[in-house]
Amino acid sequence: MRGFCLLVITLFVLTEPAFAQARFPYTAEAVSDRVNVRAGQNNNFESVAVLSKGTLVTVLDKKFKWYKVALPAGAKAYVKGGYVKLLTPEIGEVLVDRLNVRSAPNTEATTVGQLKQGQKFFVQKVDGEWVWIKPATGVYGWVNEALLSFKSDVPRAEAVPEPDVAAAVKAAEVRAGEARLAQKTALLKKLDDGLVECAGQLRKTEGGSAGYKIYREETPVCFVDGPQAVLEGFTGRVVRVQGRIKNVPADADVAVVSLLKISLAL
Repeated sequence: MRGFCLLVITLFVLTEPAFAQARFPYTAEAVSDRVNVRAGQNNNFESVAVLSKGTLVTVLDKKFKWYKVALPAGAKAYVKGGYVKLLTPEIGEVLVDRLNVRSAPNTEATTVGQLKQGQKFFVQKVDGEWVWIKPATGVYGWVNEALLSFKSDVPRAEAVPEPDVAAAVKAAEVRAGEARLAQKTALLKKLDDGLVECAGQLRKTEGGSAGYKIYREETPVCFVDGPQAVLEGFTGRVVRVQGRIKNVPADADVAVVSLLKISLAL
C-alpha cells in the first residue's frame, strides 16, 4: 500500500504542468489562432488584442484560470488627452498622479492599467480627445489558461523601456526639416546630375536672399541667385532657370537656386 502511494505521488509530480513550476514573469506562446487578450478575467470582457498561434507574450501573474499578460504591440489602450501632454507627435507624458488606461476611447470602457505621473509613453494615434498608446509598463490584459503554453523559464522584463525623448525629438526635427524642404522645393523639376529647373515669371524682389524670384500664377517657385546683369535682362519675362539648390532659407517660402542656365520659356 505504501509503495502504491509513493507511485501515485511520483506520477502526480511528473505530470504537473510546466506552468506550475514557472516563476513569474516568464514567456508563453499562444497555442492556437485568434487567442483573445481580454480586458478582464472572463470571456464577457472586451478583447483588446488577438494573438496568432505561436505569438509570444510575457506572463506576469495568474488569477483563477486566467493569466495576466503584458499587452502585445497593437493592443487597444487609450488615455484621456486632457491628462497628458505630447512632447513630440510620437511621445506623450502623464500629467496627473495616476492615469487610467482604458480598453476603448470612452470612460465606460474597462481599465487595463494605470500610468504614473511623469511616465512617458509612445503614441500610436490621437483620436479626438483620446490618445491610443503603445503598450507601456503598468498596462496588461488577461488570457485563459487553456490558450497559452509555457515557452521559456528565462524571464522577460515586465517593464517596457521608456521612450528616448531626446532621440525622438531629434528624429522629429529631422522629419520636420525634410518636410519643409519638400514643401519649399515642390514646384522644382528635378533633372539629371542633381540639377533642378525653375520655371515661371522672373521678378525682382525687395530684399530677400537672392533679389530675384520666380512666380508661377502668383505662387512663388524659387529664388534665383546669379549675375544681376543677366537676370535684369529677363526680369518680367517667363523663363526657365536651370541650376542647383544653393540653400533653403529658414525664413523663406522657397529654395534658392544657383543659376547655371536661363532661357525664355516658349
